[in-house]
Amino acid sequence: MSAQGPSARRELRRHWPTLLGATIGAAFGSAALPFYTAGLFIVQLEQAFGWTRTELTAIGLATTLTIAVAAPFAGALFDKVGIRGPALVGFAALAANFVYMSQLQGSLVQYAIVHLALALLMMGTSPIAFTRPVNFAFDRMRGLALGITIGGIGAMAAIAPPIVAGWIETHGWRSAYLALAAAVVVAGPVALLLVGWRAPDARLTAEPAAVAQRLAAPIRSPLFWRLVVSFVLIALAVAGFVTHFVPMLTDGGMSTLEAARVAGMLGVAVLVGRLGVGWLVDLYFAPFVAAAIMALTAGGLAALALGGPDFAVVGAIAVGLAMGAEVDLIAYLTARYYGMSHYGRMYGLLYGAFVIGTGASPYVISLIQAAAGSYAPALWLSVGMLAVVTVLFLTAPRFDAPATTEDLGAAMIGLKE
Repeated sequence: MSAQGPSARRELRRHWPTLLGATIGAAFGSAALPFYTAGLFIVQLEQAFGWTRTELTAIGLATTLTIAVAAPFAGALFDKVGIRGPALVGFAALAANFVYMSQLQGSLVQYAIVHLALALLMMGTSPIAFTRPVNFAFDRMRGLALGITIGGIGAMAAIAPPIVAGWIETHGWRSAYLALAAAVVVAGPVALLLVGWRAPDARLTAEPAAVAQRLAAPIRSPLFWRLVVSFVLIALAVAGFVTHFVPMLTDGGMSTLEAARVAGMLGVAVLVGRLGVGWLVDLYFAPFVAAAIMALTAGGLAALALGGPDFAVVGAIAVGLAMGAEVDLIAYLTARYYGMSHYGRMYGLLYGAFVIGTGASPYVISLIQAAAGSYAPALWLSVGMLAVVTVLFLTAPRFDAPATTEDLGAAMIGLKE
């Protein structure tokens, strides 16, 4: 199936506002703007209130786990009511969060409570929400469209930190929080107006028979657990090296400046991974594309384990490609395997598993490094996990294939209950 055919061009001409709005929404949503600017304020909050980095990162971990648990429920809500109302609430909560941060007075407990509560309200601006209209709007070029949408998060990761850092230096950290709130207030409504134009109607989407079988009792299905295990293992194997990449290279004798420059390749590779994988899955069977990416990533990490800093660029590209591919793949495979009638719930379950793996990965890698005095064991463990994932994707069922015997049995049980 080619993403370059006439029908793909017609999709783009008809639904470019949806794609543009979803990309803006994802870029200014809860997975991008607050996440990629949070680190810029840590020193400011330490100096202003005496809070420690351990305390702040602990609250961040608690927020991550809360989002992971809430993701399936948020997705089910989007399936029932759409995303416009929840996204409007989410952008209002995100702006309120930035305003609140600008007025902090030093209560860490209050900060934690407000942070967790607003994080739940901000779920309407997450990728669970903004990949939904894109999946409805696009079929022939769905993969590339999802890559562009999630690529908005990567673009924000590159653009926001230097701008916000300059604002903090010039106008102070409280003013920077207010500027972020203003950006959300402007961008949020623009995103929703664009997404709302010619938005596809979920009620008009008929699900194939294979999809209906998988939805009967999805959590009891081997396919569901194959996907959960795959995405958790990818997150555990790769995500933590985003945090540990510079320390790993400096431990190997590279200067901090050199290591930082190499680490910059991560961001480039993430963006290439998102767009490239999105384009490829429109042309070839998506699990096979995923298997190829994971095999390449495993090879890159193995080269880094064997050659150290001499293969730093290879390692950076490997980590970036895998991180860039994963969120796209979750959205694409969810839509292809489970259709759109329950897309939000199924995506929320898989995304929640991915978030847990992403949050745990830096800690697990740090434990292994502390015990071994080297990052090599963690690298080899990651290579092993990615090898398992490669096999899982290579043996994945076709999108239109009937359910397996196990799936049919689970479906019958679910229908009876």
